[in-house]
Amino acid sequence: MKTKILLLMFILATCVGASAQKCNLQGVVQYYHNKYVGYKLDVGAEVYLISVKNAKNINIEQWNSYENLAKKYYTYCENKQEGFNEKERRFIANFWDEDENRLKDLDAKCSSQYLSISEDFEFIALVDNSGKYELSVPYGEYYIFVKSKHRDRPLTTESLGRILAKKVKLEKPTKLISFDFDK
Repeated sequence: MKTKILLLMFILATCVGASAQKCNLQGVVQYYHNKYVGYKLDVGAEVYLISVKNAKNINIEQWNSYENLAKKYYTYCENKQEGFNEKERRFIANFWDEDENRLKDLDAKCSSQYLSISEDFEFIALVDNSGKYELSVPYGEYYIFVKSKHRDRPLTTESLGRILAKKVKLEKPTKLISFDFDK
């Protein structure tokens, strides 16, 4: 009888301990529509997770540099048509010439990284009609890739949709991580 009670207590403790080791990851995904409307919910966007140990060739610094340069590029494209004088336009063009090659290089590297792991994502969520996603994942370090449904740019990495990447450590029962796709 004591053996059965101990076994039952062990099973109960194991089940409670196992469920406590999961993180409920949630967030909102939205995209910038225009200056009049502002942000809209990115219904249909996709959220992918892969553990850091299973994605050894991901370099999150390259993804961050890529995103920063892509934003700079589109700001440059918008502003070169607007009210700059000739001297300012030449300065911006010369400044951009150096970064354009870096952007192309980072675009190729990020595209290659994404393609190398795209079949191995461990967790996938779809953003619902309230703009939210939710995943229950074991504690650990992960890369999160979010692919927008309504925002894209004509770069290789984003040929199927604009992608944001982030490294995150999940070690609490709940974690909120939201994503905003700017221009």
